[in-house]
Amino acid sequence: MGAGIALSVSTGFGSDPLAMFWQGISNVFNISIGQSNLLMSIVLLFIPLLISQKELGIGTIVAPLVIGQTVDSILSLNLNYPNMIISIMVMLLGLAILALGAAIYIYADLGKSSYDATLCIINEKTGISVGKVRSLGDLLLFVASLTLKVNVNLAPFVAIIVVGPFIDVFLNIINNISRRRSQVNV
Repeated sequence: MGAGIALSVSTGFGSDPLAMFWQGISNVFNISIGQSNLLMSIVLLFIPLLISQKELGIGTIVAPLVIGQTVDSILSLNLNYPNMIISIMVMLLGLAILALGAAIYIYADLGKSSYDATLCIINEKTGISVGKVRSLGDLLLFVASLTLKVNVNLAPFVAIIVVGPFIDVFLNIINNISRRRSQVNV
């Protein structure tokens, strides 16, 4: 997930609205995007702690650390792309990697980040797919980010449209592969 976020951010087009929100927090508090991720993870942790701790586990602690460090490390490489077409392709690849990472992370069920745990709680309580809940959450984060002096770029708009549905597609693929493997092993 961190690699996807960093690739998308490195294009200059931004990333998903959650990373856009991290950038806003980063600007306001003069901290790195990775540190902003950790701060938001701690703040958002209260929702699953109060509603459903079953979404929490070792991944809740490890993921923000790994994602934050990955984002900061890749962004420190100061990647440059030769033209806008390559930049757009890298942005799309980054968003796809983010969605795939989120699907694997959700499926593994080793504890979700506070944001993903909140999305899964809403999914469980309403029956709305994780992807649709993610798209709605991303839209809300996008609006909130506008209050944090963040430059509006292309990627958050694209992410609102594609990341949630890609998560649903990847979760379906992972579930199908898992079912086939369990049928073969029986």
